[in-house]
Amino acid sequence: MGFFRSLTRLPDPTRLGFSSTSELVMRASTLPSRPSSSPGGKILFRGSVIDSEGNFVQPSIVEIAPSAQVVKVELFGPVLYTLNEAIEINNSVPQGLSSSIFTRKPEIIFKWIGPHGSDFGFVNVNIPTNGAEVGGAFGGEKATGGGREAGSDSWKQYMRRST
Repeated sequence: MGFFRSLTRLPDPTRLGFSSTSELVMRASTLPSRPSSSPGGKILFRGSVIDSEGNFVQPSIVEIAPSAQVVKVELFGPVLYTLNEAIEINNSVPQGLSSSIFTRKPEIIFKWIGPHGSDFGFVNVNIPTNGAEVGGAFGGEKATGGGREAGSDSWKQYMRRST
């Protein structure tokens, strides 16, 4: 029941999630129905597509093993975990371009961006995963990429090593 109470205290940006296309909205809204077919999967709260202009989906809350397929795919929708579960699941997926956390607590921010936090190329705090900073080095980690473009190291992408 604590999850439901915490939802009423979340700031507005985390109450609704934006998806860029109606196809992604439908995908994000149907994924939470799949955990029940995964071992140990349980739906605690099922969000729905919001009938308004734009592509918005209410968050769903599920209990599921970090190894379940629904955890391993890029959802492009809102997800809520406890912090330790979020870090474990975040770091267990093969992709690694961008991650975000929304919080008012500095200790949570420092854990998320610290050495035992998110291992993604971009780690955002209180902003969505919407792309690169102008002038900042852009790139992912793991299966999403292994290098950077732009920023102070951008010249390296045009170099060829030789001995």
